[in-house]
Amino acid sequence: MDQSRPAAVIVNNSLENWKVIGAGGYGQVHKARHVVWGFDVAIKLLQCDEGSSLHNEAEMMHRSRSPHVIRILGVYKDCPPNCGPSTQLGLVMEFMEKGTLESLLDTLSLHPPWPHPLACRLAHQIALGMNFLHCLKSPLLHQDLKPNNVLLDNYLDAKLADFGLAKVSHSVSTTSKEFPGKAGGTSSYMPPEALENVSYKPIRAFDIYSYGILLWSIITGQSKPYPDVHAREFSRFCFLIKDRGQRPSLEAVDKVQFEGLGDLVELMKKCWDHEPSKRPPFKECVLVTGRVFEKHQKGIQNVVNQVLLKLNLGSEEGSKTSGVGTPSVSPSSKPPACPKDKVNISADVKTGSLPPTQDVADGLSSKPIDKGAQFVDDNMEQLVQRISLVMPIADGLYQKKMIHYEDYSEITAAQTSMAKMRKLYVALQPGGSVAKSAFYQILLKQQYLLVKELGGVVQK
Repeated sequence: MDQSRPAAVIVNNSLENWKVIGAGGYGQVHKARHVVWGFDVAIKLLQCDEGSSLHNEAEMMHRSRSPHVIRILGVYKDCPPNCGPSTQLGLVMEFMEKGTLESLLDTLSLHPPWPHPLACRLAHQIALGMNFLHCLKSPLLHQDLKPNNVLLDNYLDAKLADFGLAKVSHSVSTTSKEFPGKAGGTSSYMPPEALENVSYKPIRAFDIYSYGILLWSIITGQSKPYPDVHAREFSRFCFLIKDRGQRPSLEAVDKVQFEGLGDLVELMKKCWDHEPSKRPPFKECVLVTGRVFEKHQKGIQNVVNQVLLKLNLGSEEGSKTSGVGTPSVSPSSKPPACPKDKVNISADVKTGSLPPTQDVADGLSSKPIDKGAQFVDDNMEQLVQRISLVMPIADGLYQKKMIHYEDYSEITAAQTSMAKMRKLYVALQPGGSVAKSAFYQILLKQQYLLVKELGGVVQK
């Protein structure tokens, strides 16, 4: 989409397959398919009539992009299906497949321990997104930073949502057990100076405090900072936070659990300091979180794969498979034709792929399954970036019944080779090391030189 143009105004004839996926004090969130763009979008409808503010917000974020802030694709203005005859306004945003950080925390609490490489990446990505908002020419305050407003894509990368919407819609979830704050936002994540202060005007320090509490959730894997304080005890909560200086419990935090955790804990304490002027700006937070994530970056892919597998197993239990790696596709099913990607895979000089000799191929095939799977895990980002002919690989895996027909269709429909490779990798997860080993063996035949360059070749 051309960033120089205003955000598009989107109406009903561009949308189909509406489905309610969330609700709160602001209104409802719907998922729908954009019939022209060909992909799903999220539509956040607003109950309040703040058209000019909404358009200004959308324009600012449409022109200023960050990979760690949800993308606004346009402004909705029409009568939503089954919502009455009146015209409503809303934001049309990219749809995030894996939900919110809050739902992830709640899910993983059943599967301890919390994976620290992913925790470090989430802490860093959220800090990067907030730093971006605060460094805009006209700085944008979030005012409602909490796990429920951090969305996750298919690879568990984090993006901020509901930024600045407290000014427009007072975006507070009525389904949450948190207390709605008078300055906009959610009380558990609001700084003490804002609690019960009707005249308080948020500044950057507001968001920094919220990030400190959010960092606690990421470190501990818990989504509720004050589980023992109930909504009816709002005055007691204010007393504890403002007068007693109470903060979420650190009893369960072991600073030596992993390298850099102590640095994150110290940053967290600085961010939730009682004095706003002592809280570090996000440009300093980014330096700390970046150093810590760098220590664990090598292990991020394996951890993401493990978490995705847990999420997929939880959502697909009893639906797609009757056994690991066995797709529920009839023997007569054939993959859809892919003329654009079909090539003679015996030799592709342009991409540097040459078939190995039989001797070398035999030697490679003797490599243990777990080694091949490990190679795939360790080098997936390189493979995603460098393999341009994805469909021949997907064809081979489909024929070996290592990926499902539904996943195969999604790979085929992806518009870029990188997107195809990422979808293919996610599709391999239910099959575990067996599916990854099959993927590796296909790579040996189709992308031999690349495998060799990445250290996957074992000579006899």
